[in-house]
Amino acid sequence: LLADTTRVATLERIEKYWYPRLKELGMSNVQSTLVCTKLDLYEQQPKNDQDAFQTRAESFASSNQIPIVHV
Repeated sequence: LLADTTRVATLERIEKYWYPRLKELGMSNVQSTLVCTKLDLYEQQPKNDQDAFQTRAESFASSNQIPIVHV
């Protein structure tokens, strides 16, 4: 699951569409990983935007027991 760290909407789409869709299709046995991309651009974002994205990504990953990778 790929999320653009500069666009929280991509994380919202994963939460509300892609992850539930994988479960619908019977992919619940497939190991998922949340990959947060554009880390170089993320570091240029305002601190409050960084914190909001990070908090939401960590919450999603924790509640679904999936790892997070930042690239």
